[in-house]
Amino acid sequence: MKRRFKKLKRICIMPLIACAIGTLLSGCSGYYQTLLSQYQSYLFEETEAETVSPAENDGSETAEYITAPDEGLVECFVTYVIDGDTFIGEVNGSEIKVRLIGVDTPESVAEEEYLERSGKQNTLEGEEASKRTRELIEGHTVYLEYDEEMFDIYDRVLAYVWLSDGQMLQEILLKEGHATLMTIKPNTKYAKHFEEILNQ
Repeated sequence: MKRRFKKLKRICIMPLIACAIGTLLSGCSGYYQTLLSQYQSYLFEETEAETVSPAENDGSETAEYITAPDEGLVECFVTYVIDGDTFIGEVNGSEIKVRLIGVDTPESVAEEEYLERSGKQNTLEGEEASKRTRELIEGHTVYLEYDEEMFDIYDRVLAYVWLSDGQMLQEILLKEGHATLMTIKPNTKYAKHFEEILNQ
């Protein structure tokens, strides 16, 4: 009888011990995975924050990457893209018209009066630039960075526009060939960088 009881104890207890050990190892494994994940995230954030010089990159870029400033950005929800360099957005519940600083895209929806006065034309290239800007920001939240002057003569808000992934809209449009330089003093914070992009 005693032997049967001891055997029964072994049969019942051994699975319990095995289960406890498995749970412990599983817990440790989970803890290890959490630590590893946090460390990888830390490394990724550090890498993203660094600027890359021509000597450090893989040769596909020749100008340093720029990153958004840590403070001073204004959150803006883009409701409607007018053309490649102008859009309507909402800031703190108020509607504003934003004009990109430092770049100019071909016309696509300009009125006849303006076209006659400026000698410009609505073009297919302008439509492509508008389409690209629309793809990147319409219906999304972006972040505005101001320079020395905040408004132009048309009362449009002048801004550098940062996407949620940390890229600047102006930089993308220049690199993809949808925009040209248009530097108007005193808003020249990134003018040199924009010139470097076009000289690549």
